[in-house]
Amino acid sequence: MLHETGVHAGMETMLGTDLYESLLKEIANRAKNGEKPFKEAHDRVPYNTPGQNVDEERLAYLVNNYKDLPFRS
Repeated sequence: MLHETGVHAGMETMLGTDLYESLLKEIANRAKNGEKPFKEAHDRVPYNTPGQNVDEERLAYLVNNYKDLPFRS
């Protein structure tokens, strides 16, 4: 539920575009650095997900599975 309503239906509106984009960038960087929850989120994105949706899918996975995960953004 958080995946769909919290991320896909309004997180960018709640945070504002600048903070939202910063958050997506942080998640991508931390996944590339191999940090466990972020790498796990990246690995869970279906292979056929369109490129423009991958960042949001990683975020949605994290929101669903790591509710207390701290972010730097």
